[in-house]
Order: sequence, then C-alpha cells, then structure tokens
Amino acid sequence: MKKKFRYLLFSLSLLTIALVLCSCSAEEKQTATAYDIKDNIYVLARNNQWGVLNSKGEFVIAPQEYSLNILRDSITHAPKYIQASKIIPGEKDEEYGVYWEDNQYLNALYDAEGNLIYDFAEGYFSDVYGDYLRMYRDEKEQLVNMKTGEARDLENTNISTYNGLLVMSDYEKPGIRFYDENMALVKELPDYHFNYTTKDNGKTYFIVQDAERQAGLLDENFNLVVPCEYRWINDVNGNFVRAEDQSQCDVVIDITTGETVMALDPSENLYYYDGNLALIATNDKYGKRAYDMIHLKEDNRIDSYPYLSVINKNTWGQGAGGFLIKNEDGTTTILDKEGKVFLELDEECWASCNENYFIIDYYGNIDGTRPTEMYKLDGTKLDLPKEYASISSMYHYEPLPYLEARYEDRSGNWKTDILDENGNLLVENLQIYTVNDFESDYCDGYRILARRGFSQGMMDMAGNWIYKESAFDSFGNEF
Repeated sequence: MKKKFRYLLFSLSLLTIALVLCSCSAEEKQTATAYDIKDNIYVLARNNQWGVLNSKGEFVIAPQEYSLNILRDSITHAPKYIQASKIIPGEKDEEYGVYWEDNQYLNALYDAEGNLIYDFAEGYFSDVYGDYLRMYRDEKEQLVNMKTGEARDLENTNISTYNGLLVMSDYEKPGIRFYDENMALVKELPDYHFNYTTKDNGKTYFIVQDAERQAGLLDENFNLVVPCEYRWINDVNGNFVRAEDQSQCDVVIDITTGETVMALDPSENLYYYDGNLALIATNDKYGKRAYDMIHLKEDNRIDSYPYLSVINKNTWGQGAGGFLIKNEDGTTTILDKEGKVFLELDEECWASCNENYFIIDYYGNIDGTRPTEMYKLDGTKLDLPKEYASISSMYHYEPLPYLEARYEDRSGNWKTDILDENGNLLVENLQIYTVNDFESDYCDGYRILARRGFSQGMMDMAGNWIYKESAFDSFGNEF
C-alpha cells in the first residue's frame, strides 16, 4: 500500500505538470471573472493553523490544526472543494531524524461552503472537472460524479481539459478521447498518444505522438497540420511551429502550408521565429556562443550580438514583446518586437514586458544601487511612487492589471506595494506570503491576503480590511 501510494503521488506530480501546460494554454482566455467572484474562497494559514475565508471575510472553516487546500475546477478555476490533510507519523527514521517510512496520509473533503463531504480516510482528492472529482480511495484512482456518485476507474489514465471538454488518454496505449461535461464521448482519436495543448494566434493546437512516439500537430478541428515525424514539437508562434527533426536539427514549419520554411544544422539552436524575425545561437569550435537576429523580410539581414534573449510578452506567451542584448562593454540594449532599438542602458539588467510597458531590473539593485524602472512602449519613463528593488506583473490564471513592487524599508524589512499598470500606488506596506501557505496567488485581483503593521487577514484592492486579526493573537507569529 505504501509503495503504491508513493507511486501515485509521483504520478500525480507528473499529471500536475501536464495540466499546468494545458491550463496555461488551452484555457488562456479563462479569467477570474469566468466564475462569480463573490463565491471565491481563500486559505488563511498562520502558526500551523489553517482556516478558509469567504469573500465577505467570514470563516467557512475556522482555523484548526489540519492543512487545507482549495481544489478548483480545471476549466473555470472556480473553487469547488476544500481538502483537509493530516499525517499520522509512523516509525522515525533515525538516520535522517524524520518520520516517513510508515506515515499514514489521511484526507477529508469539504464543499466550498465548509460542509463535510468525506471524513478523514486514507487516500487523496486532486483535480476537479465540472461535476467530476478525481480521487484515490479504496486503493483505486477514480473519477467520481459528485452529483450522481457514479465512479469510473482511472488506472494509467491521463486527464486534461480543452475548451470545456475533458481529454482522456492512456499513458501507454494510443487513443485520445474527448468528453463533454456529461461524460458523453464527443471525439475519439484512436491512433495518437496525447502530449499537451498549446495556444497562439487565437487557435488551439494539440501536440500528439504516433505509435512510434514521433510528434505531430493537430489543429482545433483535429486535422493533422504537421505530420508525426519529429522528435519533438515546441512553440507555436503565429502560423509557425518549431520542431526537431530526426537528425536532431531545429526546423520551422508553416502550419498553413505544412512546408518547412527554415532548417538549421546541429551547431545552431533556434530560439525564436515569427515569420519576421528568427533568433539563432551558434557555437564555434572553441565553444563560444554567438547570437544572430535574422530580419526575414529585409533580405535576411543578419545582426550579430554577444548575447541576445527573448523578452516574452507575458509569462506564458510564446510571442516576443521585445529582445534584450547584453553588450560586451557591460551596457544593455532593449529592442522592440520588430527588432528596432527601444532603449540604450549603461548597465546590465533584466527586462520583462507585457502589452503596455517594459520593466527594467538592474543588476545589483537588490542592494538599492539602482531602482527598477518602467517604460511605456512609446519610450516614456513612468514616475513611480517609491524606489523599488523589483517590480513584476501579477497573475491569477491570466495577467491582472496590477503590479507587485518590492522594496526594503529603513528597518531592513522587505515590503510590497501593489500598483496599477500605470505605476500608481493602490495598496502599500504589505508583508505578504505570511498568511497563505497553500495558495501561491495571494491576490486574485479582487482581494489580497497579507499582513500590514500589526494586523493580518484579507483586504480589497484599495487596501481596506475585509477580515482583520491581530498578528499577536498567535504566539508563534513573527515579524
């Protein structure tokens, strides 16, 4: 039982990675407003106590000793269930001083209002697909309809989602099946292994493998637009997809025609291609790497640089918002997405961007030597309310119109402000990551879990407390 449980945990971790790839692409358009935001719930965790707040700041599960985790619908991201977990320690491993060999893992399940559905028992609950919940119980992995109780065994079954459909496939055998919310079969592709989905240019594509595990590409109408003859297929960017052929060389295929539009030799690595620009890195016989930017629509004009990287237009996007050049004299040049010079900077830096601005983080700014800067796409530098060590875009399944800005106060403590996209201050002086151990996104664009001063809890996007408690209520809280 213990070995099987560990195996299932490992399998679950692999599944989670696959689902992240799928949810970050096929569901790219889903937002926090895809469900009724007033029904969102939040894990409040502090001093080994876990509770769940609703959007009104009321506890649906009062703080208690068992860790809590929100299970969200994989399609809409709406909170559906709350899992409570506890470990009953087994025999202590004297060599490492920990308990793990005979640990018993028990889990209970609540609905989003805090009503108990399953009491603590061995097993776990994982992914939610509409009315269906994936769980491991009675030494079997099952997909259970929570309304009817109907259960389906899931041994060796991979599940993901696509545009409101459930996608099921076997880990070992070919065959991909698409089901609607009632588990009615919509489409079956018996000859392919499912790999993952990706989305760009408003279209969704399926990366699949044939019986010999060669990769190909299906469009959203299940047409094979790239044949299964590649070692791997990578980013879809506009009408082009990058792949590696059987000789381990990078190639680019035009999805609309199926033609190979660029083929490289083994010494070259293709980092980016959009039909206008191609970014290639080449190693010489001494191992020194050079970067070439090919302007495809300017008679293949080539600009060479000692270092060149893509600044993605958002965290999950494959398109470029710009390009960063590290010059040999220690300066940095930022190019726009057309490959034209946007900024010349006299120091080395990192850069990020979205549709509205570039964020420049200088090397060494963690020591306060150079504050982070923001520039609009027309080159205008934004006036920021403080000198920040770092600024990053905020996400909750897709980009939010907010920025997280970190700085060090005069006492040496790190604090966070939340800004709007124009750099205006909305909420300041937050100590985050202190009251929410399990929800990596402490802000969903509507409410924030944070500590400020001697209070902690949940506030709105204007910094007003919705739920507040004293940070001294628990002896173990530290500052």
